[in-house]
Amino acid sequence: MVKHLGSRIKSLVDNNYKGTKKEFAEAIGFEQPNNLFKMFLKEDLNTSLLRKVSEVLGISILDIISENEIASILAEPKEDYGKQPEIIKTLKKTIKAQEIAIEAMQVTINILQKPDAPKMTYIKKK
Repeated sequence: MVKHLGSRIKSLVDNNYKGTKKEFAEAIGFEQPNNLFKMFLKEDLNTSLLRKVSEVLGISILDIISENEIASILAEPKEDYGKQPEIIKTLKKTIKAQEIAIEAMQVTINILQKPDAPKMTYIKKK
């Protein structure tokens, strides 16, 4: 079973964040810690919230979003290409996927520009 975004973020926070849940909630801009627990229950989250979460955790947005979700965003519709609404829907999904990828790259750049950034190398997966 694939975990939804909220539960994946909860796992990442539980395993990677050194502070309290209240401190994490404040770090991502939640005034009420209760909103954090509501976020953990959500299946979908907006891009700006994903960006904040990834920045606070020091990870890429792509570490939060599964490859299947990215693939489904990019997938072409299986219906008739002559239908304008389907083409528009596909284009919107493509743009959304590209925005997510750009934001993930920007977070990575921001992390690597920090003076205390660990020495990292790129290893191509086989």
